[in-house]
Amino acid sequence: VIGNSKYTSSPLKNPANDARTMAATLRRIGFEVEEKTDLGYIQLNETVENFGRELKNGGVGLFFYAGHGMQVNGSNYLIPVDMEINDENEVRYKAVDMGLILAKMEQGRANVNIVMLDACRDNPFARSFRSNSRGLATMDAPNSTLIAYATGPGKVASDGGNDENGLFTSELVKVLEQPGLRVEDVFKQVTKAVRLISGNRQIPWITSSLEEDFFFVAKLPDHENERLTREQQRLAEELKKLEEDKHKFKVEKEQARQGILEAENRAKEKEEIAAKTEGQEKVAIRVKEDPARSNEGVPIQKTVSQNSENNNIVDNKVKKKHFIPIPSF
Repeated sequence: VIGNSKYTSSPLKNPANDARTMAATLRRIGFEVEEKTDLGYIQLNETVENFGRELKNGGVGLFFYAGHGMQVNGSNYLIPVDMEINDENEVRYKAVDMGLILAKMEQGRANVNIVMLDACRDNPFARSFRSNSRGLATMDAPNSTLIAYATGPGKVASDGGNDENGLFTSELVKVLEQPGLRVEDVFKQVTKAVRLISGNRQIPWITSSLEEDFFFVAKLPDHENERLTREQQRLAEELKKLEEDKHKFKVEKEQARQGILEAENRAKEKEEIAAKTEGQEKVAIRVKEDPARSNEGVPIQKTVSQNSENNNIVDNKVKKKHFIPIPSF
């Protein structure tokens, strides 16, 4: 799995991320992966040689490349990040011929070979080339090999898909882990998704010489499918209950908040009433203790009763009796 982004002359946004995403996906479905990013000419050739040696062990061979690529005279080349190509004659010794990689795959002992190329971008050196060929050329697939291109022959693929991956890779990793899909069915789904998202501007392309069905993830047995279906239903019901409990909790929380506010308001009202009542009681006590203070500034009219035998003095507020003490002998 190779992703070249940091080109000296024309850097790309997503290929290194594409390689990391693809490598992680392939590991999850059981592949032993050699992951490389931003390879110069020497490193790219060494990686291809190591890949060829590994193919002699059999199994399934898979080659993924994202980065700059070009076609010259009907042959496709992968561009290292450290190469400046001034004309078409330099391509043969400054880039890696894709035909060399296919030859190593054909010579290996793998039962199935799969090639994925997201290298159909604009040629960064086209201004110095005599021909105006764009994208990649169609290649004949060796025996038991499927070749998938990010877009059709002579077309240019987008470098953008989501924030991290190109369109082709971002759609491909969504499908690779689905059980029970033949490799051809995987790319049918990817082709449709990419075409719709790009508005028909990018349509992936495959050539294949596979003789037997190949599944990235094998179809599950019927009883396992039934178990997974039941598990999915159970989880869906639990999720629904959690959503209901969440809503119920929100309602109860709001009710509790309203109850607290109402209790605080009632307590505040009681405090205000108690404060007013206490003030009134204090005024009443002062008047009771010193009633004369309640009449300050009001003249007291005094009248003497015509019947003064008991020496009574009467006024409108107070009636007093005066007694003459009798000395004792």
